[in-house]
Amino acid sequence: MYSPLDLFQKFFTKATVRTLCDNTNRQAARNICRGKKFKWIDITMKELYKFIGLVLFTALIKTRTISDYWITNSIFSIPFPATVMNRDRYRIISWNIHMSDPDEDAVNDRKKGTPEYDRLFRLKPLMNDIRHACMSCFHPHRNLAVDERMVASKAINGLIEYIKSKPTKYGFKIFVLADSSNGYTVDYAVYMGKNVFPIGFGMSYDAVSIETQSKPKNTGHTPVPIKSVADKSKRSSAGRRRCEFCKKSGRSDKDTPWKCNECGVALCVIPDRNCFHDWHNLEGMAPELISCYSANRKTFKRYSSLFFNFVDIATTNSFLIHKDLCKGNKIQPMPHKDLMEKLTAQLCEVPLEIHTRRGKIGHTHPYQ
Repeated sequence: MYSPLDLFQKFFTKATVRTLCDNTNRQAARNICRGKKFKWIDITMKELYKFIGLVLFTALIKTRTISDYWITNSIFSIPFPATVMNRDRYRIISWNIHMSDPDEDAVNDRKKGTPEYDRLFRLKPLMNDIRHACMSCFHPHRNLAVDERMVASKAINGLIEYIKSKPTKYGFKIFVLADSSNGYTVDYAVYMGKNVFPIGFGMSYDAVSIETQSKPKNTGHTPVPIKSVADKSKRSSAGRRRCEFCKKSGRSDKDTPWKCNECGVALCVIPDRNCFHDWHNLEGMAPELISCYSANRKTFKRYSSLFFNFVDIATTNSFLIHKDLCKGNKIQPMPHKDLMEKLTAQLCEVPLEIHTRRGKIGHTHPYQ
């Protein structure tokens, strides 16, 4: 049976972490050349895994600020983080963590204002590694669903969206292809604005098209377009049919360009009215699992929130694979929190349980 660390390293592989270390070291050297004042020692793979372990520790035990984990002069002190890494080192790594090569970033930045400029360039090395791992480590079940998630962030960035109706109003919008039976994240795409969706059926259609391009074959009930190509010469309603679930549930009838691959029924697939879920009685569980022990922290660095989100995806998918393996072997799986705690201990290279010597406790009568 795979340990939690083995499962996590399916996503944050040694090659991925080595690239992350190299790019972080280059970014730190670049920041020092710019005049930033901090002492830097090149980060190693072992230290980066410990850093991620502390990130997960902060997801399990919440405090008001990061500095509170290193307070020593209070009865509410938390002694563990200081045994793994000192506060300044943790904060310096957080400031300099970088997913792409800074030299290549400079080349890409010079292309601003041209079609060749890639707005996700700083994310792609890690984002693509996690995406490929998500698709290769687990074969989803019959039913897939496209979900819309918000990654909280108030960084100054052109990708930040504001959606008043969402619990998380400010942040990056991500379209996710997930296994509806357990919430496993199969694939995802960062939303970059309406102008990047070239097909004529609208944002929802294009988001589902992008996600389902990478879905495994023969997965049963999946949304597919009724017509594969939009004819610009025809009306926008061409290639659409009435949603069957809207008809039967008494909702106002809506036209949809989507149908079920398995049963051929026309169904709506949009975030605020996902008839595909309701028709097949499906529920996506990934957002709830990710939000339980989210590593995301308030940050004004542009892409740090997405780095933490990639960590969340890796840990949540690791837990879901663990559950699936235990089900196949008829073993009781660990609860989500227990797996997170064990993974944190393994990343930090410490035992999960510590044995302390308890002193004698004297009992006296309260009225003596």
